[in-house]
Amino acid sequence: MIAKEYCELVERLDRFQKQLISTIIIKEDHSPLISLKESNFNLVFEPSFYKGYKYMVREVIFEKIGRISKILDKEDKRLIIRSVWRGFAHQKLLRDRRIKIITKEHPNKSLKEINKIVSYFIAPEKESMHSNGGAVDALIYDLEKDCVLDFGNNDGLHLELNKTCYPFHPDITSQVRKNRELLINLFKKEGFVVDYGDLKDLKAHLDHMYDHTLVLDVDDPHMDTFKKLEQAGVCRIRTHPMGPGMEGTAHYLCGWTDKLLRKKSRGRAWVISVEARENEKNSSIYKNPDAGFKGWTS
Repeated sequence: MIAKEYCELVERLDRFQKQLISTIIIKEDHSPLISLKESNFNLVFEPSFYKGYKYMVREVIFEKIGRISKILDKEDKRLIIRSVWRGFAHQKLLRDRRIKIITKEHPNKSLKEINKIVSYFIAPEKESMHSNGGAVDALIYDLEKDCVLDFGNNDGLHLELNKTCYPFHPDITSQVRKNRELLINLFKKEGFVVDYGDLKDLKAHLDHMYDHTLVLDVDDPHMDTFKKLEQAGVCRIRTHPMGPGMEGTAHYLCGWTDKLLRKKSRGRAWVISVEARENEKNSSIYKNPDAGFKGWTS
């Protein structure tokens, strides 16, 4: 995949996710915000432009950062905490600063165009995951080499916010990819992200259920006949508990995938809705009635 196609895909997914923000149920778990500066973890803190910033996280995130820090200790590396919980005022100031920078770089662009560019990297204050204390911006410091690892869009602690920030941009070097994979995998093991690699089980299940198969209702009156055809090698039967139509397919896959994602992410990710489409005239969307955070799982 070329860079342009990859960036368009990332941005299309980003726009889709933003459309779903209003449907995401966020529940307060009433856990306290704790300053990472009060921990005994071996962390490096990037200086913040926001006066009095205390690097606060939720209690459960505090524990996750501790485990990540211990793993890096064994590799003579340190986790650099750039930013964690941010209040609305902090987030707005951060976004406004970026808007000013982009405006100077692109004086001919409209405010709407500039806001669109900035939105790919810094969310509005009421849409940022940093406002609930569950997001972490981080880099890694290599003690042996005495430098911040190269992530492709940084010069030490200075980050350049552009499309090379996208996780697996085709134009990054092999070493940059290796460094990004190290950081992503550390957080992935703690349930922070769900990347495409985590969805291989879903792809395998979709192939098993729908790739050159015959999907039937479990109570199909001609099931015995179809089973004889299957035994003769004519077809491969799959059954749906909710029926083989688009409504039943969307319902079935919603439940199956939601269970998978919650397990993979330790409760942090879930399915909001599933659309099953046979053609332009026959499709169905099933909205997950159980969408939303249900608590962290082990």
